[in-house]
Amino acid sequence: MAGACTTSGSAYKMHCRVGDSLIIGAGLFLDNQVGAAATALGEAVIKSSGSAMVVEAMRNGASPQDAFQNIILRILKMNEQVENLQVGFIALDIRGNVGAFSIKKGFNYALSNQKRGHLLLTANYLE
Repeated sequence: MAGACTTSGSAYKMHCRVGDSLIIGAGLFLDNQVGAAATALGEAVIKSSGSAMVVEAMRNGASPQDAFQNIILRILKMNEQVENLQVGFIALDIRGNVGAFSIKKGFNYALSNQKRGHLLLTANYLE
């Protein structure tokens, strides 16, 4: 497996800020069996080691949805202000199982194979 992760770029970057995309285990984490990536508020992802926690939970037998829900609950507990808080995760395993989850509505992802592509909305924790 291989993974890549990017940030929203300099347009939204605070001076001297290092985002979660560059920190292994936060914005992206994978091994030869499972991989996960995160998007949205990087500080929340960094503080929770979000992608690493999702991968570790899946290594221990959790489904992607269960792994996502656990880390989303951890992020919500760590942040007092949740009205503007959005974090989304996506994960894939070597067998092709995919999952995605976000705190709020509005996070979508593309899934494709050799025949066609799909744009999908994630399940979310808060309505």
